Amino acid sequence: MTSEPPSDRFSTKKHKKTAVTFNAEKRKEYLSGFRKRKDIRRKKAVEEAKKESREAKRESRKQKKEQVEAINEQYEQIKAIQSMPKF
Repeated sequence: MTSEPPSDRFSTKKHKKTAVTFNAEKRKEYLSGFRKRKDIRRKKAVEEAKKESREAKRESRKQKKEQVEAINEQYEQIKAIQSMPKF
């Protein structure tokens, strides 16, 4: 129950209602913004995937190069041992 007297609660005064108006251009921008932002997220994801792919290729090339260098080093050591004079 409210503390107002009954005459005030059932007053015949009409309250002014606020009218809502829409700017058609801003509404269109807002609604089309969902698609734009989604497209931006997609492009960013594709770029990120390409970047990760390039990084993975670099890493694999680096590992391959290190393996080749290690094999060459071992080969040089074996070659040096074989070229030593035998007593």
